[in-house]
Amino acid sequence: MDHASLLERLRGVLGEEAEDAGLLRPAAGVDAAQQEWVERVFDICKAHLGSRPEARTATYMTDAANLLKAYAGAPTLVLGPGEPQMAHQTDEWCSMERIRQAVAMYEATIKDWCRL
Repeated sequence: MDHASLLERLRGVLGEEAEDAGLLRPAAGVDAAQQEWVERVFDICKAHLGSRPEARTATYMTDAANLLKAYAGAPTLVLGPGEPQMAHQTDEWCSMERIRQAVAMYEATIKDWCRL
């Protein structure tokens, strides 16, 4: 989303005194599709999920974009047990099986990264 355009639209509704106040901070997207390490993680995931994930676009914010500001160039992906459509809902939940799968994938990824 173009934050400058959004601010202009807000000013059109709220008046010229509308200010960003630092709330509209553009963050670069996380592009994992071409990273060799991410491909390796997807191979690890296949062993736990039964199928290999594919890189795709998400329309929500995660801490990954902010972490990349501090760790520019670090291999990065968003991988967790939750269902995106459940995030930040009143009755948000996550199945125990998905949590167990995530733990197993995190452990395998750490061991692979550390060559253990």
